[in-house]
Amino acid sequence: MQDTITLDKNSSFIYQATIPEQTIFSLSVPNIYNDRIIGDFIVYSFWVEPGKTILLKDNSGWLIKGLHGLASRSDRYELRNSVLDSLDKIYKKKWSKAIDLREKQKGSELNNDESLAVYDSITNTFIVSEPKNYYGLYLINKKLTTKIFEIQQVKKWISSYPESLTSTYLGKEIYSKISGNEMSQIGQVLPEFEQADTASNFIKLSSFRGKYVFVDFWASWCGPCRAENPYLIKAYETFKSKGFEIVGVSLDKEKKSWLKAIQDDGLTWTQLSDLKGFNNEVAKRFLITAIPENYLLDPNGVIVAKGLKGEQLIATLEKLLTK
Repeated sequence: MQDTITLDKNSSFIYQATIPEQTIFSLSVPNIYNDRIIGDFIVYSFWVEPGKTILLKDNSGWLIKGLHGLASRSDRYELRNSVLDSLDKIYKKKWSKAIDLREKQKGSELNNDESLAVYDSITNTFIVSEPKNYYGLYLINKKLTTKIFEIQQVKKWISSYPESLTSTYLGKEIYSKISGNEMSQIGQVLPEFEQADTASNFIKLSSFRGKYVFVDFWASWCGPCRAENPYLIKAYETFKSKGFEIVGVSLDKEKKSWLKAIQDDGLTWTQLSDLKGFNNEVAKRFLITAIPENYLLDPNGVIVAKGLKGEQLIATLEKLLTK
């Protein structure tokens, strides 16, 4: 759910919502007082329980009162400040070691890996040290939306959280993502799914059993995906007669753009989509957070390869279909 709040003449507002259980609310406010955070808005996340009333007051730091139980403070804001403080220390350390202004300017720059390492260290510590905090679940779930996570570590984290948290909607979503990740590994049978094709006919993955099937997650707006299409066309034309099929699953939102890309790129194989973008039900189920992504299935639906790019698909099919 997403909504816009309008302030009254006193710059105040009252907002009411019906929620079935403890729920994350995110409030985006103009960033007019915190120059340490880049961006036009600061997002504060807090958790509200059914039947509870909370008070938010802007005092150059957003005072939040009325939070109860498992969500007793704006943990996201505190965690962000902790990350910024740690980055500041690294900047200062690099600056102090530089011997001239040019080196100071160059040496004080943090690369992306350093920033991610700081963020991961702090968030991981929070997840482990706060097993009764709902925000820990939020952080675990957030990690599952990236490519940088160890599934066994995630399972260990979630196992330490009480049932009162893991039985919530967010807890169940985490378990669902863990299951989806495990089901989409090499050696596993890719679970059945069904989506509409370009003519709105629903097609099941199982209808292609008996053939090698390349399940390709892509979108019309994805440049790297479109760059792979010439290789897919070559593979399809070469191996179609030998029992090879491609099933495209698009993460588009607009049908017109999806159909145009199919026509422009000359794609002649089955194309499916529910037109929900990254909320595509199949993509969410298999934890697809970046595209292009793909799975190569054997005639029994078992995943024999994934993440193939360029000539890799053709080379793999040559080994499998020319035995």
